[in-house]
Amino acid sequence: MNKTLDEKISGLLGSFIVTIFVLGLAESIS
Repeated sequence: MNKTLDEKISGLLGSFIVTIFVLGLAESIS
């Protein structure tokens, strides 16, 4: 059960970091 929760958290964290990275990239390009 804890493993599933950890996977969910790391998945959310991963997508969050990717979103910020993409937003920063778009800002530096424009």
